[in-house]
Amino acid sequence: MRLQVGGEPLPKEPYAILGLGPEPILGESDEQGWIKSQVDVYVREVEIILTRKNRTLRVRVGDLDPLDTISGLKKRLMHLGYYRPGKIGGENQDAVEGEALIAALKAFQSERGLPATGKLDEDTKKALRAAHGS
Repeated sequence: MRLQVGGEPLPKEPYAILGLGPEPILGESDEQGWIKSQVDVYVREVEIILTRKNRTLRVRVGDLDPLDTISGLKKRLMHLGYYRPGKIGGENQDAVEGEALIAALKAFQSERGLPATGKLDEDTKKALRAAHGS
């Protein structure tokens, strides 16, 4: 997984992973912001605490849908720091969430030098796979 905030990698960022055993796993991201850990197949979610930033990220490791689904796209853009879901249960929530997802996809495309269309074309899929790692 690559640690990023707003599309910017977090190199040499200290972290603690909770949820993989009785003790936290401590480490530091590499020069490009990547962290690696073995995860048992039954683990569905872990918490990654960015200790220097005092920020906690919840990552569902066993819950990532394919990239070409709306939920898979949302989760990848959320993990990369582009998409933040709104509150649940609001009136016209689907429309608001759709606009936010398109805006997040356009921001990702723009930062990667792709045409900011808000559409999930093949070049955007390749860029998302490279940035997200899946």
